[in-house]
Amino acid sequence: MSVRIPLTGKHAVGHYAFVVVDDADAARVRQFKWKATPLLTGGRSYAVRNTRIGGKHKTVYLHRFVMEYDGDMLVDHINHDTMDCRRINLRLASRSLNGLNCAPALFNGTCAWCGHAFERPGDAGGHTRRYCSDEHLNASLLKRSRARYAARQGKKTAGPSSPLPALG
Repeated sequence: MSVRIPLTGKHAVGHYAFVVVDDADAARVRQFKWKATPLLTGGRSYAVRNTRIGGKHKTVYLHRFVMEYDGDMLVDHINHDTMDCRRINLRLASRSLNGLNCAPALFNGTCAWCGHAFERPGDAGGHTRRYCSDEHLNASLLKRSRARYAARQGKKTAGPSSPLPALG
């Protein structure tokens, strides 16, 4: 069985308003006030609390607290949901293993056609957009089609004599 623990802070909204933990860990987790803090990249948030250890400020991540682990390895969320801190969803992982279990993320990129910077969310299949607009995607596809057509005709590139219309 699992328990939902409310989070505090301005980022504790929607999906990030609660974190799920096992019944066995709920009493220990409830001893502290946890807040939702966004990750710098990736568009996700983690449940954290701030404390002082030896006079120094330290951020304690709930998933590491639940696993009772403070070593060098990473604690990986198997299902990619950072608000699911049940032990069945957590595992110790090396950086390479953690990198293999990466979810589609929100991150900034540049358009492969024009170089314009834009935010490109991942789709349901885990693919990210490479173009800032459908027009640039279509222009790129047309350019590749022209190149394939020219290759079939024995030309190096599709130049002005190509039967395809010119790009605008």
